[in-house]
This record gives sequence, C-alpha cells and structure tokens, in this order.
Amino acid sequence: MNRRRIAAVIGKESREILRDPITVGVSLLMPLVMLFLFGYAISLDLR
Repeated sequence: MNRRRIAAVIGKESREILRDPITVGVSLLMPLVMLFLFGYAISLDLR
C-alpha cells in the first residue's frame, strides 16, 4: 500500500468515527473504566 492510500483510509476512518459521538465517547471512556476496574481488582495488599 502506498502513502496516499493509507492517508485516504485514515481520513475516511477519522470522519466515520467523528460522525458518531457515541463511538468517540465509548472509545475514550471504556479504557479509563477498565483501568480503574482492573486497578481495583488487582490489589497487591497482603492480608
């Protein structure tokens, strides 16, 4: 694949993602939620 084709695909996908605000919210919010959940679940405190 050449650079123009890759740039066209990146532009198309960016427009498609920004067109749907729910997708943007989920893609930004879900990693943060998972980070906090896994951080809470994996506790290294000894009892």
